[in-house]
Amino acid sequence: MNETNGVKVSQTNSSPEQRGSFEFKSAIGPYFFKFTQKILLIFSYIFLYLFTTIKIKGRLPKKFPRGGFLIIANHKGFFDPLLLGIALPFFSNKYPLRFMAKDDFFEYFWSYLFIKVLFGSYPSYYGSGMEKSLEIPKKILSRGGTVVLFPEGKRFLEKGVAPLKPGAGILAESFPDTPILPVSLYGNYNVFKRIITFHRPKISINIGDIFTLSEECRNNPSLTPTDIFTDKITTLYEEIF
Repeated sequence: MNETNGVKVSQTNSSPEQRGSFEFKSAIGPYFFKFTQKILLIFSYIFLYLFTTIKIKGRLPKKFPRGGFLIIANHKGFFDPLLLGIALPFFSNKYPLRFMAKDDFFEYFWSYLFIKVLFGSYPSYYGSGMEKSLEIPKKILSRGGTVVLFPEGKRFLEKGVAPLKPGAGILAESFPDTPILPVSLYGNYNVFKRIITFHRPKISINIGDIFTLSEECRNNPSLTPTDIFTDKITTLYEEIF
């Protein structure tokens, strides 16, 4: 395995989905993912509101702009995609939300079924270079879809927000006028473990103002996209109970 510009590059050209044998290409698409996500969110609403205490801060527009949409958030737990789904209006025109997920999830039937077929996620292609990793999210944004990224790159189990990876910023540079929604999640670590040990997690979802990278770069020319994203997420990171 080689490294180029800080990105690990694998010697193999096979993708996570190619290495697995669980592909359902012809029957799934945005409308399918929109339907399955809504079903999952109904169960998520019930489960999370029964066993956790969730507070959402921030006001979203009644009607989102048409076209591509990018959501960025910090990442502490496996429930984070569901929490972001709960934060958006159920009948929002921004569904389906498309998440980048760990490659390992696409190599086993049950995780593939949930992550890919039911939730509409796609692999990160870790080790194949930045261009390959951003290929799918670029297609989604160019077709007017919604991409959700956790710029930390993986779950960060300590307090605060980890240093952000450059991938989200590089993606945004290709779509500088695409609306971006920053969200910060607090108290969302080890949710299931805390529930089964008879604790009731308090989870804060703090929603920021929608912005575009082109506007932020005009106002703050000395900052990189990663600097801007870091400022947006860390400013929102707080417990709101």
